[in-house]
Amino acid sequence: MMLVARYRAASIATAGAGALAVLAAWLWAGPTGPVSALLGSAVVLGFFLLGGLPFLVFGSGGGARGAMAFLVLGLTYLLRVLAGVVIWALAVASPRIDRQVVGVTVIVCALVWVNTQVVVGLARRNQPPLEL
Repeated sequence: MMLVARYRAASIATAGAGALAVLAAWLWAGPTGPVSALLGSAVVLGFFLLGGLPFLVFGSGGGARGAMAFLVLGLTYLLRVLAGVVIWALAVASPRIDRQVVGVTVIVCALVWVNTQVVVGLARRNQPPLEL
């Protein structure tokens, strides 16, 4: 998939952090831990990968198409946050989900994603500026 290729390093690092979270959650929370950690890491991956969708559709170059991508990104951000809240509310109502594990996994995976994107971005040289 094109989105995964664009965010390959962050996807791999976040999936790795999610796998470690599944193991740690199994030790910490017992049988409800792995499912909870898997849910948390899936929410983070889905949130960030769907955030790249406007740039895949409209492009990230300058001009009207780049401006449209940022407009769509801004408009869909609220929808992605609301979807995360709905998933959280439905999940914690289940006795098979540990909300602390989901919360910690979301925080850890989001930090891994963001930091990986920063490191990858700083490693690139001679990147053209984004012109709108």
